[in-house]
Amino acid sequence: MQAELLVKMRAVTGEGPVWDEREQVLYWVDIPSKLIMRYHPHTGENQVRPMDKMVGAVALCRSGGLVAAMEGDICRVDFETGAAQTLYTVEDRADNRFNDAKCDPRGDFWAGTMSRVGKRGQGTLYRAFADGSGYEAIIPGVGVSNGMAWSPDERTFYYTDTVTREIWAYDYDGITGKIDNRRVAVRVAAGEGGPDGFTIDAEGMLWVAQWGGWRVCRYNPATGEKLVEIMLPAQCVSCCVFGGENLDELYITTATENFTAEQLEQQPLAGSLFRVKTHVRGLPSYRFAQ
Repeated sequence: MQAELLVKMRAVTGEGPVWDEREQVLYWVDIPSKLIMRYHPHTGENQVRPMDKMVGAVALCRSGGLVAAMEGDICRVDFETGAAQTLYTVEDRADNRFNDAKCDPRGDFWAGTMSRVGKRGQGTLYRAFADGSGYEAIIPGVGVSNGMAWSPDERTFYYTDTVTREIWAYDYDGITGKIDNRRVAVRVAAGEGGPDGFTIDAEGMLWVAQWGGWRVCRYNPATGEKLVEIMLPAQCVSCCVFGGENLDELYITTATENFTAEQLEQQPLAGSLFRVKTHVRGLPSYRFAQ
C-alpha cells in the first residue's frame, strides 16, 4: 500500500485526525501551533482555524460542532468562528498539557495529559462526562498518553503510553464506562518507533502510527502479530483514522517536532497529511453526547 500526499505542510505536531461521515471531511490539529484544520477530500482544500490555546485533539459532537482537549481544558468549539466554551478545567499544571483524545461508545470524552518538558509519569487519562456532571481520572502515572480505540463489539478498550512501546487492552463496561483487567495486546519492536495514535477496523485489527518509526502497522490485538506495514516519508508518524465514503481510506498525520535543520532538509514531506487506500473498512468515530 502506497501513501498518497494530500496536504503538504510543515506541521510541528500534526495529530488527532477524526473523520466526519456526515460532512465527509477530516478534522486534524497541529498541537503547538494552536491550529484546528478541516480537510475537504473532494476539493483538496485544507481550512485552518487558529485557536488561543494548544489543541491536543478534537472529537465530533452528536449535535454538531467539536469537543476539544485544549491545554488543561475540555471545550466545545465552533470551527467556523473559533469560539471555545470551557466545559471543564481538568488540569492547572503549567508543565502539563492534553494530548490524544476520543469519545467512547457512551458519548463521554476521554483525554490524556502529558508533560510539556519530558517528565515521565505525570500524565493522566481522564473521562469527561457529556451530561455535565464532571470528570474522573481513569489511569494515572502516564508518560505520554496516546492512542485509544474500542473493539467493534464495544467490550474492549485499547490504550497506549507511548514510552512503554506497549498497547494495552482492558475490559470495557458499556453501561458504566469502567475499565479493568489490563493486559498487553501489542508490543512494538525495538527500532520501529513508539505506538502513537491508532484506530481500529471493522475486523477488530489495530492500525498504529509509530512515532520515530516511519510507519503505520496493522496488528492483531488478540495475538500481537503484525499483519501489514505501511512506510511513510516522515520519521514521526503521529496518528491515523479511517475515512472516505466507504471508510476504507486511512488518513495519516505526521510531525516535525524537535527536528534539526538537517532532518527538515532530509524529510521535505514531514508534517504533511497522507492517505492510503486499504483493503478493509474502518468504523465511524463515536461522538460526544451533547
